Amino acid sequence: MKYLPVIFLLLVATLAACDDPVPPDLISEETYKRMFIEFTIINQYDELLLQGRSREELRNMVYEHYNVTPDEFRNSHRYYESNIERQLKRIDEINLMMRAERDTLIEAEKQYHFNRRTPVDTLRQRILNR
Repeated sequence: MKYLPVIFLLLVATLAACDDPVPPDLISEETYKRMFIEFTIINQYDELLLQGRSREELRNMVYEHYNVTPDEFRNSHRYYESNIERQLKRIDEINLMMRAERDTLIEAEKQYHFNRRTPVDTLRQRILNR
């Protein structure tokens, strides 16, 4: 019984050591999610959309835009990934953000095509002028 407090302290210390330490250069969760989205999009780009740029060049542009180094992102990614339950929720949030972005792009594309459509009167004039 007299060893019970010592065992308890050792158990607490062991459990505390299991948690990943917060990296000193941890980027904010919001920045992490936005960068994660951008890297996902870059990885999915068709070669034709890259327009002669490499994926690495685009990734470097993302790092510059967010003022984050590759090591800072990598360390933050490891840290955020260490809590799998929270990371799964984060991925769900990222998916929702990507769907919202996709829907915005689809709507913009529809609007673009709607604004570029040829008015009916112009079509009639083309037919009549043949």
